[in-house]
Amino acid sequence: MARVAELWRSGQAAPMVIAQAGTDEPVGLVNLRLGEENTSIAYSVFPARRGQGIAPRAVLLVSEWALRELGVTRLLLEADAANAASLRATRS
Repeated sequence: MARVAELWRSGQAAPMVIAQAGTDEPVGLVNLRLGEENTSIAYSVFPARRGQGIAPRAVLLVSEWALRELGVTRLLLEADAANAASLRATRS
């Protein structure tokens, strides 16, 4: 937790838990990495919760926040090219 708090304080990254709406049950992780030249989003949904539209919604919400509230002008999405499900999530 100390590392997460330091990343937030320093402005280097914003790691977050993806929580199920209505229950706040943790269902995955999303991280916004803020760099001088690039800002990127990485995400992971826990295996038992995959295929439920969680990743696209989380990426959309974090992207909107970064663009509107943080002044980010360009986002890079980090996804494993061999992970077909992850790539589908980015197209939603």
